[in-house]
Amino acid sequence: MSEGLYERVMRQLDPDRLPTAEQRRVIESTESAILVVAGAGSVGSRIAEDLVRSGVGRIVVIDPDAVSLPNMARSVYTRAQIGVPKVRALAERLCAINPRVEVVPMEGTLDEHGQEALEMGIDLVVLATDAMLEQGRLAAAAYCRGIPQVACALFRRAAAG
Repeated sequence: MSEGLYERVMRQLDPDRLPTAEQRRVIESTESAILVVAGAGSVGSRIAEDLVRSGVGRIVVIDPDAVSLPNMARSVYTRAQIGVPKVRALAERLCAINPRVEVVPMEGTLDEHGQEALEMGIDLVVLATDAMLEQGRLAAAAYCRGIPQVACALFRRAAAG
């Protein structure tokens, strides 16, 4: 377990006590986890950031879009990143938060990259896109492989906000 992760996570538990064996196991399993975040928009970008802040060690991010001005109101991107592929902009941000995280950016659709991502030994899939048909196909493929999923209900083209 990396010392920085230990210090950050243990402070949340109880700084005056040594961690129990179970707490150490949970922290270590988080650090070795490999997750897919399908969608790097308003929901996916924030979830990815929270996962990295909690100590997840490897994240695969799939998204076909570039950062645009409307993203400024509800995602983690900055104006300087407008025009940059979301997966690349998000990878830079996540690595700035935790230089030890491994981010695998896959620029393209879920249909283009979903199966490849699932073959990486994934522990969890986070479904956070507005491409419902593609998201459904990825969810079905993950289910068939026994990979757990967390899904967010989004409206087409992020119309819900």
